[in-house]
Amino acid sequence: MSSTKTESPKPKPKISDHPAVQTYRDVFHTYPQVGMYADIVDQVGDLDANLELWRECCKYWLGAGWNPKNIDGQLERYRELNVPGDVAEPTPQVIDGVGYLVHPDGTRELIATESE
Repeated sequence: MSSTKTESPKPKPKISDHPAVQTYRDVFHTYPQVGMYADIVDQVGDLDANLELWRECCKYWLGAGWNPKNIDGQLERYRELNVPGDVAEPTPQVIDGVGYLVHPDGTRELIATESE
């Protein structure tokens, strides 16, 4: 009698392992509320430029001393700073007093600071 192994399906990745959730964890040294995972993942996604912007938003929030559990507020800031990727030309934008050219792929180029 020969036995054949049946391969079990690969387990679905846990949403807590998503790069956007892990970025939050890296900055705040805690996980967000479980009920907010899907909102973070849906709005931030997993593109490097979006994750970097999300990291900057989280760091700004932390530095300001605001409540780290206010995910809605953090995502609102993220949306305000996020430039859609379908813009043909770089868009000038001031973020916390620093001037940037935001390129269609989400990368930013420093152009000026308040002291200049």
